[in-house]
Amino acid sequence: MDPVHEEDLPGLLAKDLNAYFEMFHNFYRQWLFLVSCRLIGNPDDAEDLTQETFMLVLEILKRKQAAEIVKIKFRPYLRRTATNCFINTRRKGCLSTVSLDAPESQERLEVLDDVFFEQPESALERKESDQRVYDLLRSIPQEYRIVVVLRWIEGLNLTEIGRVLGVSRFIANKRLKKGMQLLKMATSEPGYQHSSCI
Repeated sequence: MDPVHEEDLPGLLAKDLNAYFEMFHNFYRQWLFLVSCRLIGNPDDAEDLTQETFMLVLEILKRKQAAEIVKIKFRPYLRRTATNCFINTRRKGCLSTVSLDAPESQERLEVLDDVFFEQPESALERKESDQRVYDLLRSIPQEYRIVVVLRWIEGLNLTEIGRVLGVSRFIANKRLKKGMQLLKMATSEPGYQHSSCI
C-alpha cells in the first residue's frame, strides 16, 4: 500500500468513512496524543482524551455529507475537538492528576519525541526545547496554563478561548495576561536558561 499523505485523507474519508477511519486514526494518533499531553500534562489522561476525541470525530463525521468532509482541515479540527473534550471532562471533574516528572511519564514522552524526529541532533534540540516549555507550563496554575496553551500552542483567539472555557472574552484575556506574567517571572528566576522555546 502506498504511503498516505495528509492532503489525501479528507477525500478518502469522504469516499468511505468506515474503510479509511483506521488509517486516519493511525495517521494522527501520536500527534493528537502530544496535543492532549500539552493540555492535560498527564499521559494516561492524554491517552483517554485522544481516544475520546477520535470517537467523537467519528460520530460527527458519520453525520456529515461527503462534500463537507472533503473541506475539513483535520489538524485544527482535531485540536479543537480535543480541547473541547478536555474542557468538558475538566468541568465534570473526571481528570486525575499525575506529575509529568514521574518516570513512566517521562519515558513515554521521550519515546514519542523520538518517533517524530529522524535526525538525532534535531531530536535532542527539540526534546530540550519541549522540556523547557513543559517545565514552564507546569510552573503556573492550571487556570492560567490552559489559556496560554489554547492561545499560543493551539492558536485559538480570545473569543474562542472564552467560548471553550465558558467565560467571557475579558476573563480569558485577563487569565492569558496573568499566565504570561507568571511565565515571564518563571523565566527570570535564577538558573533558568533562556531559549527561543516560548
